[in-house]
Amino acid sequence: MERECFKLLAKTQSGVEKSSVQALLAIVILQQGNSEASRKYLEESRQYSTNMDPSALADLGGGYLLLEEPDTALQYLELAIAKDPKLALAHGRAGMALMKLGRLCEAQDSLILARDLEPGLAAYCVNLARIQLLLGEPQSALDELDHPSLNNKPATPLAKKSRVEALLALNRLDEAEKLAHEILQGSGVDEPDGLTIYTLVLAACNRHNEAELYLRKALGKFPDNIEILGQLAELSLLQGRFGQAVEYLGRCIKKEPENSSLWARLSRACAPNYSQEAAIQAALKAVELTKGKTGLLPAEAITALAFAHSHGDEHIEAQKYFLQALKEVEDFPQARLGYGYLLLHLGKINEAIGHFETVNEKNPVIGFSALTTARRFPDDPTILEKIEKAARMPSLQGPVRSNLMFDLAVAWEKAKSYAKAFELATEANRVSQLFLPYNPEVHRGYVEEIMGAFSKEFFAQRKDFGDPSKLPIFVLGMPRSGTTLVEQILASHPDIFGAGELGQIPSLIATLSAWEQHIGSTHEYPQCISELTNSESQTLAQPLLADLQQFEPSALRVVDKLPHNFENIGLIHLFFPNATIIHIQRDARDCAISNYFTDYQAKFGGMGFAYDLKNIGEQLVDHQRLMDHWHRVLPGRILEIPYEGLVEKPEYYSRKMLEKIGIDWNPQVLNFNKLDRTVKTASFWQVRQPIYKTSRQRWRNYSEFLEPLQKALSVELANVVSVTDGKKSALPPGYFIKGVTMINNHNNREAETIFRKILDCHPKHAGATHYLGIARFRLGNQLKGVALVEVSVKLNPHRHQWFENLAKMYKQLNLPAQEAAALKSAKDLLEQPTEPWHFLFEYECKNIDIP
Repeated sequence: MERECFKLLAKTQSGVEKSSVQALLAIVILQQGNSEASRKYLEESRQYSTNMDPSALADLGGGYLLLEEPDTALQYLELAIAKDPKLALAHGRAGMALMKLGRLCEAQDSLILARDLEPGLAAYCVNLARIQLLLGEPQSALDELDHPSLNNKPATPLAKKSRVEALLALNRLDEAEKLAHEILQGSGVDEPDGLTIYTLVLAACNRHNEAELYLRKALGKFPDNIEILGQLAELSLLQGRFGQAVEYLGRCIKKEPENSSLWARLSRACAPNYSQEAAIQAALKAVELTKGKTGLLPAEAITALAFAHSHGDEHIEAQKYFLQALKEVEDFPQARLGYGYLLLHLGKINEAIGHFETVNEKNPVIGFSALTTARRFPDDPTILEKIEKAARMPSLQGPVRSNLMFDLAVAWEKAKSYAKAFELATEANRVSQLFLPYNPEVHRGYVEEIMGAFSKEFFAQRKDFGDPSKLPIFVLGMPRSGTTLVEQILASHPDIFGAGELGQIPSLIATLSAWEQHIGSTHEYPQCISELTNSESQTLAQPLLADLQQFEPSALRVVDKLPHNFENIGLIHLFFPNATIIHIQRDARDCAISNYFTDYQAKFGGMGFAYDLKNIGEQLVDHQRLMDHWHRVLPGRILEIPYEGLVEKPEYYSRKMLEKIGIDWNPQVLNFNKLDRTVKTASFWQVRQPIYKTSRQRWRNYSEFLEPLQKALSVELANVVSVTDGKKSALPPGYFIKGVTMINNHNNREAETIFRKILDCHPKHAGATHYLGIARFRLGNQLKGVALVEVSVKLNPHRHQWFENLAKMYKQLNLPAQEAAALKSAKDLLEQPTEPWHFLFEYECKNIDIP
């Protein structure tokens, strides 16, 4: 074909004839992978476009379509249709361009027209089926795949995949699995297309572990197959394994380093949960690869860059790039939706809705979801039913798209169809729960440990701990209790800055746990808290305060609104004894329903309880037990704000909060809904409204469904396993370090006393076990001493110094074989890479003189 085009090109004389041949030639050589030569022919051809015949214009449009420039392609395809309204090829290619641009309704119309004009061409039916699947019309898609034009023709991989997806969406699971297995057997296990279709069926049937296992097995045969790697990356993202997803996408890029779409996809995988800097760098690489190009690919790359900046709260930069992407492709759905959501978080609701409505006109499925987020619901129930069909389209997530189901649940609630709303919310929660393992017994045990560690005696021994700064304000409570509303009220005061949900306290906990690993106790938070000294608490508090001040250097107070910090009130008080702590209390049933109907847009992490009413109830009980405990051990320390009281008397409770904070009253706080700041939590819409009372008593609409919740809430707090007696916290601060100092100074008798007391409280404290063994060895009880050190290296086998100490003991006991084995273990550990932790405390895990 290419040779024939070149011969024809040599014979042509006029520019118009030549351009027509060049347009066809561009398609031919582009299909062979030569995009640069193809672009050259297309650019030369388009100079004569006004005089080209319709078929040549359709080829010109087809060339740009293959170059992933659907907006440019559409210009010439529409010109071809204007010249010849019955040219099926132009309508078919226009349908493809419109589909790439996300204008699905128009794409469907174009492809139906193309199919009717040229009924013998199977590609129109297959592409039309794809669009109908995207629009949530699986039966129409299946009918299209059974169109007479496809009779007696071998099905393409796309047609096979579409048929399987349509059967899955129609809940004909057995047929779908049988067909997928036939495709796999027919194509052979060495065909990646068959493998990926079969894994889609497994995932859509909630058999995700099998799907991942199958893909990993396939990857062994096709280590560089981008589709297999891409599916594994998507499964990893669904399960919150971001590093693994990045690794798979990195392998894709290694195979196709010039593929800008892969770089853009990598950027989206990195933000917000992996690395914003990596997300920006990947997006910049995508932008670089699309330099000099126009249309979809640069729009996609620039949009990825906008998202990377938006996740880092750099909304000015994000806004600039979203607008730049929309200049490339005016109706690019990702950019328009992303920009709309950014505007929504910034409180520019009407502006955001305008963008969502534009998307909705072109693609009602994703447009509806966005409008629902902005609390704009369709009045026509048939539209909701259509969206529900789309929500049931299969994907690697499973048989249901939970985000759409959550949106639908809210829409039906708005229509006061509460039974339907609850049914859809339950289905959405059930799907999300697959990726969120949660064990209420484990959480209850953690609560017990916290209460045991932070006792009255613990705080009595540590009255002078922490930094006296009043800068931090901690707003906390159960998720969906009103914490965002309180932060917004406070942040409306000119002297207070609302920093949002910060990870400072969880990061501090991680540092403390890592420190314990460093000193060798093997303890984690909260058991390790008793080891902390006064100077260490002050040293650790100072960088946290510096980080807070950087948010707004002129602010007198900075709000950290992380709801689950209610678990960490003891630690907050220890480090910041003068910080304000505000706890928001809401009716447990309303709080539960609000959590149940909220899509936290995460298939991983600490919100696992929120997808099951029983788990929500047990979490609420744990929350109340903890709050009762904090009020007992820290009386008067926490300001309680009832959500229902706040919405009824906003000025009264706002004054009460400012009085507690120590800041003068300012009536501006009552205009909190007009505050110009980004709100990124699930409550971002509500805090842009004046205070409303409709969320109170919401639970009554669902009272007939709440038995699991009521049963969990009815547990008497006194009947829950009682808290530990607090003996773990009876040790004075820095007691372990004191014992190590005694060992280093050869005060062995005092050291023995200290480590025995530690082990009375913490029987598996590896460090105390080790140094008690050394003390006893030195004091003459050598066999008991070496036995204790042997136990310590089993409890914590990562300290090479401990194995060296053990080797010295074996040498003293004339045990050469055991000495050699211990020295080998120490040498092996020295050769292993160590964690790059930088600790702010002074502690040397040194070798000990045994005699």
